[in-house]
Amino acid sequence: MKRIKNVLFYAVAIFLILFIFFEAFMPSKTIDYLGVKTYVVLTPSMEPEIMVDDVIVVRKTDLEELEVGDIISFKVYIRDLGREAIVTHYIGDILVEDGKRIYKTIGEQAEEGNYDVWLDYNNEEIDIRDEDIVGKLLVRLPYLGHGAKIVKSPVMLGLIGLNILIIYLLIRVIKHKPSKN
Repeated sequence: MKRIKNVLFYAVAIFLILFIFFEAFMPSKTIDYLGVKTYVVLTPSMEPEIMVDDVIVVRKTDLEELEVGDIISFKVYIRDLGREAIVTHYIGDILVEDGKRIYKTIGEQAEEGNYDVWLDYNNEEIDIRDEDIVGKLLVRLPYLGHGAKIVKSPVMLGLIGLNILIIYLLIRVIKHKPSKN
């Protein structure tokens, strides 16, 4: 039993180390290599199902398995940001045009059938397609967004690292016994 616990501990530790590495240095590849990706929710469009400052874990999914009502994360241009960002909404409908799937998305507060309208850089309406889908919601972690924001800040990471180093050095100094000559 102890051996199983040790293997499980090291497997989780290695996964977390890899996850932190990918998130820090190759965030767009995390879901490709590890199958999951985390996001901090920044807007209330999915409240009360998903609240602002919740952390959501999105898993890579087979697009054939997606259904109306699933919560998905996808890439889309956000005019207010002036760039592409990740949005998490329900699938309101799935249409097929010219053999390609089109996803009609909807937020929590929207009326049924009142699908999101997404615009591109040129202010022209676009559809959400397979290539835009990042993944499907796996789990919501309430309130963890506050901590995630701190950890994602390079300044805060540096301060946390500095504090760990100071604590380590203090412990070494306190535990160090003077040698008797």
